[in-house]
Amino acid sequence: MEVSAQVKLENVSIGSSLWLRSYNTPDERSALVNPPTEEGSLNPTHITSLAAELALNEKFSLLSRVGYGTGKYETTFVVGDLIRKETISQRIIPTSIGINYNIFFSDSLDSEDESSKKISLFVGAGLNRYFIQHSISREVNFGPGGFNDISFVGNNYGAYLHVGVRKPLSDRFDLMADLRYNTGFYHHKVYPDELNGASIRKKISAKGAEFGIRLVYKFNHNQ
Repeated sequence: MEVSAQVKLENVSIGSSLWLRSYNTPDERSALVNPPTEEGSLNPTHITSLAAELALNEKFSLLSRVGYGTGKYETTFVVGDLIRKETISQRIIPTSIGINYNIFFSDSLDSEDESSKKISLFVGAGLNRYFIQHSISREVNFGPGGFNDISFVGNNYGAYLHVGVRKPLSDRFDLMADLRYNTGFYHHKVYPDELNGASIRKKISAKGAEFGIRLVYKFNHNQ
């Protein structure tokens, strides 16, 4: 009974981050019929997320997070007078659950008062799951072959490492800065013209660092 009494919802938070993916496989544009032959420079993905943290004991907590981000990827294929432009509009929902180890610093090293703890550091690790939807369109300057907004979906698992720092703003709110390193990949179905409706699976990397800030709302369980 004593162990279960220590488990409590510690805080909820909203955050914003930039996911800088370091592709070691073809990038999103490999889902296009005419992907680039060389790796290009892709913009980082902006992720908005909600998270909740469950305190397991004084040092360890369980953290769950769900995010939402969008991206746009384009290629242009030119043969003579024919110009074909393909575009992917991506929606990505990264979800995660993991364990954090928390290290607290206070004004007084002997203080047991929770309100005196000014800064906390944390390290952690956990599992990711990526839910992806691509909406693909093609524009052709003349003749047949164009289409609008054909949707495909994919998902898969990965892992992450997590480190960060929290600074209290008030009795109820903290400001957090954190860094994640995401791993894993997801599979995406592609329907090339030459396969007459059949699909192939493309493996797209999800590896990369994610830098973010969060506004944390703390629950005061002493009141």
